[in-house]
Amino acid sequence: MKTVSSMRWAMVLAFACCSLAFAEPLRFARIAGIPDQYVGGEILKAVYAHLGIPIELVDMPRSAR
Repeated sequence: MKTVSSMRWAMVLAFACCSLAFAEPLRFARIAGIPDQYVGGEILKAVYAHLGIPIELVDMPRSAR
């Protein structure tokens, strides 16, 4: 049975290997004007930067209801 630590390392290695295949940055959309979306985007930036995968965050306007 694998430990949680070894599974984390396996995930990190998988992402690191996949990062070599990305010539373009990954694009994530977030809803503009919502603080939680901004915070989540900053977390994504930090995590993907740590893995060496470039990302781009695109702010999308809220839909009017």
